Amino acid sequence: PNVAVMYCRSRGGFTSADYKEEIRRGLTQWKEKVANIYCWEYYNEIFMNSSWKGYPAFYPQLIQDDLRWLATLPTKGEFIEAESWRAEDYSVPGMTKINYPGMQHLNLYLTARLLWDPKQDVRELTDEYFKAFYGPAEKEMRQFWDMAEKAWMAKGKATTPSQVYTTEDLEKMLTLLKKAEAAAPASSAYTQRISLLLEEFKPAAQKQQLLEKLRHPIVKIPEVSGAGNHTEQDWDSAPLITLVDRSYSTPQQPTHVRLLQTRDDLVLEVTCFEPLGSAVVAGATKQDQMDAPAVWTDDSIELFFSESKTTKSPGVQFVINSKGVLLDAKLDQETAMLNPKWNSDARVSARTEPGKWILNISIPLKSLPVSEASSLAMNIYRNRFAGEAMVQTSWAPLVGGKYFQPEEFGTLKLSH
Repeated sequence: PNVAVMYCRSRGGFTSADYKEEIRRGLTQWKEKVANIYCWEYYNEIFMNSSWKGYPAFYPQLIQDDLRWLATLPTKGEFIEAESWRAEDYSVPGMTKINYPGMQHLNLYLTARLLWDPKQDVRELTDEYFKAFYGPAEKEMRQFWDMAEKAWMAKGKATTPSQVYTTEDLEKMLTLLKKAEAAAPASSAYTQRISLLLEEFKPAAQKQQLLEKLRHPIVKIPEVSGAGNHTEQDWDSAPLITLVDRSYSTPQQPTHVRLLQTRDDLVLEVTCFEPLGSAVVAGATKQDQMDAPAVWTDDSIELFFSESKTTKSPGVQFVINSKGVLLDAKLDQETAMLNPKWNSDARVSARTEPGKWILNISIPLKSLPVSEASSLAMNIYRNRFAGEAMVQTSWAPLVGGKYFQPEEFGTLKLSH
């Protein structure tokens, strides 16, 4: 009788029917075991996935439907986690609070109202809210939030805003906010509320535009002679790739990649700038090390190749840490299962210089899934663990949480 269970869940994810069914089944089973059951709810899409910062995540119908279902179980109540605990946010004053109140508050407000009485009609509550909160800008703000809800409800299992919103959607929503701001009396509370949303939303819209520019990059790889050390003149002819972070900008500790092709090999030089040399994580010591500490849990570079962006054929993966420890494996696109028994015969060397560590990688072309058109779909990632929080960077922007997404890769055009 003195035991209470907190069941962790995220009703915003109920756009996935499979996830909703799994959560409801689990809650029902727990209810059969204990009388006192509560929900630990997550309304922190912005912090669970930092790519959502500045984007609206709005799902009033999911809130109403779920609270009505919970009332039939019934549960005792819920706790909502809506703030950040990430180390990367602690260095910025106020970042551990609800620092996107314009985007986050409406789900919380509607949840609070419906917890008192889930039989209320959420549409009546939002009608009341739009009139009272935005005054003469009610029409434009209703359209803004309606667009946000429509996009969220159509997202299914998508995990990033670029999978949910088109650039055109965001441009329309930005225009609506500007029209709403103009419709409200200057210096009024209505204007202040809309201006807050504009302040939060503009960087997200700009970020989406930047993503469209960076998405699906293409580079042509020059061919040079020789299979050993290459001259500086060779490297000067190589295209230079700079990896970008999840905000699609160059991080403070950049990563530069240069690529060449010989008759037999694809050759990469990867320079990882790192001021915290003593903090670089390099626990893996054996080739193909997948047991702890696995090589991808080190400061490392990951390379993924596929024949094309649409093929269902297996891809190949390479992970190399700062000491030159290599994992090479075939990877099934359908199951994402690794086969580390595969051997690419890649050659790797690593060295450390002041403020950076450098990898030289030579991969036999016969080991890569080169298409008949002499091209490859590829992405390059850096996992940086030196510092307070992990930083992920990539060549083709990281869309979603998975590294092996050939449809989002860049393209390498080989000389033969």
